Amino acid sequence: PNLYLWQGDITRLAVDAIVNAANSKLLGCFVPNHSCIDNAIHTAAGVELRLSSLAPAGQGEDETTGQAKMTKAYNLPSRYVLHTVGLLSMTK
Repeated sequence: PNLYLWQGDITRLAVDAIVNAANSKLLGCFVPNHSCIDNAIHTAAGVELRLSSLAPAGQGEDETTGQAKMTKAYNLPSRYVLHTVGLLSMTK
């Protein structure tokens, strides 16, 4: 019944779900050692997260902006991960 805002490393939260700012493939960041949250979540959750993400992404199309898919959190202390694709802002 309560909503809490928190700032810090979400890969350490023992909560029902965390939100991942995912790319449209839902497969994690493709840039090795990149410091984005997508990479941090997939790294901490383990390979099972990427393998489970293959099923929703395998629908034949990229995930659309504003939609969300839920997966188990695997090695994370949270129970689930909500993966959602946002808009990429390109500014100079």
